[in-house]
Amino acid sequence: MKKSRRKSPPKAEIQAPSSPTALPHVQRLGEFATSPGGMRRVALGLAIITFLLGAWTFDAKLSLSGDNAEFITLARSLAQGSGLTHINTAVPAPATKYPPGFPLLLAPLELLAPGSWTPMKWIVLVTFTAAVPLFFLLMHTSLGTVPSLCAAAICLTLPLLQDYAHQVMSEIPYLAFSVGALYLLQRSGDNPAVRGNRWLLAAFACTMAAYYIRTVGIVLIVAAVLYLLVRGERPKGLVFLGAAVLAWLPWTLR
Repeated sequence: MKKSRRKSPPKAEIQAPSSPTALPHVQRLGEFATSPGGMRRVALGLAIITFLLGAWTFDAKLSLSGDNAEFITLARSLAQGSGLTHINTAVPAPATKYPPGFPLLLAPLELLAPGSWTPMKWIVLVTFTAAVPLFFLLMHTSLGTVPSLCAAAICLTLPLLQDYAHQVMSEIPYLAFSVGALYLLQRSGDNPAVRGNRWLLAAFACTMAAYYIRTVGIVLIVAAVLYLLVRGERPKGLVFLGAAVLAWLPWTLR
């Protein structure tokens, strides 16, 4: 008799575990931040965290950098109606080293609290509070929610940025206006028109504000014009360039 061969039970198929595309809480965060209301709440949360961290590390002492003292002097000169002038010298001389944007930002605080530089430090922190969520919104369009949040978190916790966020220096205000200009310029692409394009007008205002805070902002002007031309938005680019040249002339002539 032939021995009957027992069929061996079928081997279980071994399947490689499917790697999840994203963790559940990451997916929920991405879905929440995609909605307009969610984006605003995330940006507001970043602003609050930035301000609280800056307030916690705030140092009211004046920095030893000479630029701090010069900006305070120019702000006091504007507040006194003496124009952009070095009033701390024996013979007051017109100031041409720094553009007037940052001293103009500080001058109202000198009027409100004469002789005190602490409010000037706080206004710099306020601009940093605006810069971080604007940076998140700018990055979000190309990187998505989680990478943009990580990038913003790195920025708001960098020791160097935290240090500059409570100095009477122009780096942080320039950062806020330049990032704002890039974000608004990006948003202006939704409207192909030049006239009545509020995003484009706001982008131009922030670009020129950045230039009048730090003259290195001329690179931002060139970048904005090239961005519009490369995208095929020639009318926008030419109008932006012409208006920028007119706004650029006063300080250049001075």
